[in-house]
Amino acid sequence: QQFAADLSRIFPRLNVVAASSNIVLGMFQRRHGHMEPLNWATSRRNFQLSPGAIAFGISQSGTTYPTVWAARLLTRLQQQPQLFALSGDFD
Repeated sequence: QQFAADLSRIFPRLNVVAASSNIVLGMFQRRHGHMEPLNWATSRRNFQLSPGAIAFGISQSGTTYPTVWAARLLTRLQQQPQLFALSGDFD
């Protein structure tokens, strides 16, 4: 969240959103087991990626399942963002 805040401060014209991988899964996943994210500022109806969007998958271990699943889901969307992964350590 601090990274997103710093990025939007440096580049005020960027639309920067920090969301957990569970929120991303809740917004885009449509299959069995889907859970609607509650207590989130936007809903599925108005949450979308802009053309040319960039997404960062950040995980300390590099093997956090929701982060990996969210990254895989983002690569399967019709409006695919450029996806970058950042990991501190591989267990």
